[in-house]
Amino acid sequence: MDEEKKVVPKGIATNVQCTKCGRLFQTNKENLKYQESFRDESGRSYLLSYVDCPNCGDRNFVQADNGDTISLLRDVKKDFSKLAAQKAKHMTISKKQLIRFEKERQHLSELRIKLIDKIDGSLLKEVSSDKEFEVRFNKCSRE
Repeated sequence: MDEEKKVVPKGIATNVQCTKCGRLFQTNKENLKYQESFRDESGRSYLLSYVDCPNCGDRNFVQADNGDTISLLRDVKKDFSKLAAQKAKHMTISKKQLIRFEKERQHLSELRIKLIDKIDGSLLKEVSSDKEFEVRFNKCSRE
């Protein structure tokens, strides 16, 4: 997980409008909180990424992951690394490989959107602080 925290994930919105005060701001490496662990009342785990509004401090959730999406993310990263290595060696990358990679990446995006829709509005507990949050996802994170 630590390696994933160094780079802004592709699915994260770059522009955010605060769900509380309406201020528009951008996500960046400094304000994006990566993959904090949350649990629902049934004990299911979620990893949520969020930014705190610089104006009012409200927490704005922008991405959700669970075991399924984390596993698929690993596969996508592995395939991306293979394709990048092939390109660096000036090797031909087949259309079939590119289509497979794009389908896998699209599937990850779709699973994340479904997960966001499933938990949007839920009460979740942040594992590290035991604080309870009503999780509302920023509308920009769905685009």
